[in-house]
Amino acid sequence: MVLVLTAIVNMRGLLKAAGQKSMSAALPALMSVLLAAYPTLARAFSAMGENEIRMTLFGKTLNGEYQTGQAWTERFNTDGSTDYVEDGIAVRGSMSFKNGLLCFSYPAQPEHSGGCFEVWKRSPNCFDFYGAGVDEVVTVPLTQRRFGQAWTARAWFADQDSTCVTEQIS
Repeated sequence: MVLVLTAIVNMRGLLKAAGQKSMSAALPALMSVLLAAYPTLARAFSAMGENEIRMTLFGKTLNGEYQTGQAWTERFNTDGSTDYVEDGIAVRGSMSFKNGLLCFSYPAQPEHSGGCFEVWKRSPNCFDFYGAGVDEVVTVPLTQRRFGQAWTARAWFADQDSTCVTEQIS
């Protein structure tokens, strides 16, 4: 996605450097960039499936934040258990999948409600979580999810720098 945006933003410079006066002359180069970026673009516009979530997130520790800015850390263990920490308080939980959603439960700590989430991979180290209601339906409109808006939580691998975009492009 960043590659495509960069190519479009820099198109004037590319045209000027190539001595071209029109966009149509640069169309083959732009198409090459778009085709090369297609797998990344397709993934950015759809939620991750159960297998992709298991392969990508399980066995990893993620740092994250809620829309409020509240920070958290959670270890997604390969056995489906989790170790969640917020404000220095550690809670043991479990993960499961329901209708394509990743669900968290913290039975020993009822004040940690858990819940089910649709997970979207935004960039190499950025994942958005969209909460689902009791009927397991995500209430954030698809158009907002496709553009990384109105997420419930956002996370990244704890051992790497986050690649989450913090500001909207206008």
